[in-house]
Parts: sequence; structure tokens; C-alpha cells
Amino acid sequence: MHLEPLFFVFLAVALGAGCTPRSGTNDTGGDLSVDEFSSENLESTSMGLSWNSAEPTLARLRYGVENVKENTVYSTLEPAQEHEVRLHFLRPGTEYRYRVELLEQGELVGSKAGRFLTSAVPDELPELEVTVNELEEPKLILATVMGDVMAPVVISQEGYYAWWHIEQEEGLAVPRARLANDGQSIYYSAYDKGESESPEAQYHLRRVWLADGAEEAFDIRLHHHDFDVLPDDSIGWIMGDMRRIDGENYRGDAIVETDVDGVQTTIWSSWDHITFDMVSDCNDSRSNIWTHANALYYEVATGLYYLSLRETDSIVAVDRASGETLWILGGCDSTFDFGDSLPFDGQHQFQYLDRGILVYDNQPKLTSSRMVEYSMDMANHSVEEVWSYDADGAYFTSVLGDVQRLKSGNTQVTWSTSATMEEVDSSGQLLWQAVFGFGTVLGYSTVLE
Repeated sequence: MHLEPLFFVFLAVALGAGCTPRSGTNDTGGDLSVDEFSSENLESTSMGLSWNSAEPTLARLRYGVENVKENTVYSTLEPAQEHEVRLHFLRPGTEYRYRVELLEQGELVGSKAGRFLTSAVPDELPELEVTVNELEEPKLILATVMGDVMAPVVISQEGYYAWWHIEQEEGLAVPRARLANDGQSIYYSAYDKGESESPEAQYHLRRVWLADGAEEAFDIRLHHHDFDVLPDDSIGWIMGDMRRIDGENYRGDAIVETDVDGVQTTIWSSWDHITFDMVSDCNDSRSNIWTHANALYYEVATGLYYLSLRETDSIVAVDRASGETLWILGGCDSTFDFGDSLPFDGQHQFQYLDRGILVYDNQPKLTSSRMVEYSMDMANHSVEEVWSYDADGAYFTSVLGDVQRLKSGNTQVTWSTSATMEEVDSSGQLLWQAVFGFGTVLGYSTVLE
């Protein structure tokens, strides 16, 4: 089974990268010229093709590894003379065959064939070992790897790196990567591992274009852990919010937005909405880090931000327009009653569902971590555990960790400090597993559906 690359058709844009083109063969006539594009960017598995026809026609690109009939994409929906197609997330170190075809009234009137070779995976990336027990269709996963190298990556469930970009500055953590709205680039965070307040500490959000590896950097000082890309291309991100209380410095957290012009706006701060408490059981922190926000998600349909606060064992819902806290789940400020259900503890990533919430529950006071789903009764402000998965207690992750409910109903799990990803069904049966090389820590991940 071959995985069809995603996000690969873009018109009237600069073309291709990272692949070595080879001469066309097997032309069948027709007035057709084909150009292949590549660049010096070696951290890519993309290819761009551009072709012209003497008369306006429909055109398609057929391509594959074994034969050109494996995948087909049309360059336009209407007849045109200029055609462009770009392929992303191809299999690395692989020779592809392709054929450009011109069509008139569904009949082939001209074609040109060729081949190109994608870039090999660099030796620096950790080894990747995949076990497939049962999958209907393999998917692509956007993630980050941290260890000897720091890099946002895209992996295929078939067991290969489909894209990568190695961070060049030492000492920076890269816990999150997200795909841009137009699918042409990937954002990732790169900041000082110690989350230092020093003026010399680096806090960056980088944007890397898939086509040529070009990079743009934004300074988002005191950013940590997570961010999200909004529909208007603004970036919502977590910022450490320092305050001085009784002669001591404490770090709360804020949700900040940076728009396309670089203007920053504070949407919400924990200092205005969470009870400050560093001594009781309401807070797990034993340092000056008070709330320890670690996961952020923006829901387009409702205009709400959801923010995880690790040290207060809570997840908050924030109205973007007003900055008001709508509800708090977990912790001493919780607006929900857990009843007989076990609350989450020291949680990281989560996913708000139609009728509940799915949480990566680190459980730092226990010996294993778990995924837990709660139904949420908004009218009665109560929650009930309805599903959980803990891999029979096999994994404990004190930091990071991610979970995502897929369209199929399966659940994708990232056991971050165990360098393992899994897809399981509703009964907890393991369908797929990826294990990365020793010493690797995985950041947050997103299955690209």
C-alpha cells in the first residue's frame, strides 16, 4: 500500500525543492513542454512540475514508484495553457516515475514522461521502527523529535520520514509544529530549554516553506510549550507571565496573539482568573512556576481557546473575543464536579470533543500515564469518565504527551519520553506503533487527516 502525499496542488506559485530531476522519456506527441524544478534544499521530499500547452486543455500528472498510475492529480479544473503541480511529503531516497498528460474532451492528446529522485533521510535523525497490526489507510503525522537533534518532522505510518527540518541553533527545544492554513509551510517553536528570563535567551517561532526550505523567524519572547495557527494567520501562543508577590517572582501564564503585522495582544492571563496558591494541595508546583501552562488549542467554530495548566491540574475555556473564562475543568477552581470519576493529574495535551474531552493524563504521582475521556454535562456542570487507555501500565511520562481522536474513532497516542507513538481502537487494541531511536523525546504531534 502506498500513501498518497497530502497538500500537493498549488497554482501560480514558486515551484519544487529537494529532488533531482531526470530527463523525460516516452513522449507521445502534442505541443507540450515540461520543466522540472529543484533547489539546493536537501531537507525536503518535494517536487515541482510546470508545463505549457499550445492550446488551453485540461491536464493531469500521474506518478508513482512502481508505475505512474499509482496517483493522479489534475493541475486545473478548467482548460488552461499554463499548468503547475507541486508534490510534498514523498517517500525519501526514492525514484518516482511521472507522466504529464494533456486531455481534450477526455481524450489524451499529448504526454511527456520522466523520473525524479527524492532526497535521502539525513543520518542525524533518530531511527524509526514501525509495527503495523491493522490499518485501513496509512496516514501522515506532523511531530517534533528532540535529542541529539531537534527537528520538526512528518512521518508516514508506513515507516519513513516524509519531511524534516533540523534546527540549527543549539540549546533550543522544539516541542510543537503546526501546518500553515494554506498547506505550503510548517510553523514550529524553538526556544531556550531552560525557559530563561535572561535577555540573551532565545524564543522563536519559525516558519519553513515546504517547497524550498526558506525560513522566516518571529520573536515571541517568553513563549513556551504550545501555540496554534488561527484562520486569519494570527498565532495564538503561551507566554510566561511573571509577577512579583511578597518579594518573590512567580510565573503565571498568558494567552497572547501575534497578528500578520507582528502586533501582539494579550487575550487572557492566569493572574486574572485563577486563584493564586503556592502552599496548599491546590498546586503541585514546588518552584516559582505557578500555573505551568503546557497545551493550547483554538476552536474555530466557537471562537474559544482551551488551555491546560499542569500545576493546578486544570483545563480552562477562554472566550477569545472577551477574554473571559467560561469554565474550568479540574483543580480547586473547577466549575465541574467529577463525582466518582478520577480527575486527571499533571496533564498535558487534550482534545475537546463534541460531548466531552480527551486528556493525556500524565499521573505524576503514580507509576504509569493514561489517556482518559470524560463526558461533560454542561447543564449540570458534571463530568464522568467514559473511556481510558494505559497500554497496561507500560509507559510513564512525567512531561509532554499527546492524544488525538481520529475521524475513524481510533485514538492516536504519543508517549513522549518513551519515544513511542501508537494508534489504538476503542477497545484499546493496538493497531499501529512507531518507536524512535534511544534518547529521543517526542514533542506534540498531529495526525494530518
